Amino acid sequence: MRVLFAWAVAGAAIPIAFLGLWGLMQSLPTGVSSVVGPWLALLQYVLWPSVVLLLGMHQMSWVEAVPMVGVAVVANVAIYSIVGVLVRFVVRGTRG
Repeated sequence: MRVLFAWAVAGAAIPIAFLGLWGLMQSLPTGVSSVVGPWLALLQYVLWPSVVLLLGMHQMSWVEAVPMVGVAVVANVAIYSIVGVLVRFVVRGTRG
């Protein structure tokens, strides 16, 4: 149960960290953010797969976008929880 909880916490912490990183990117000089931005976006799609739910929402106000961000975070927690359970089954199965 602790493993599942750890994976679920990671599933919630990663989207929150990326939201903070994107906020930090706005304060960086344009040259730095143009180099780091694409790599950060690629890493975001790998670690936060449910972020695809937010595609096309860049023109919406925060009031309209916040519920969908919540759905994306909850979906990421579910994905990470499922992966955590699968990893646990594989680890237990290989130990015999």
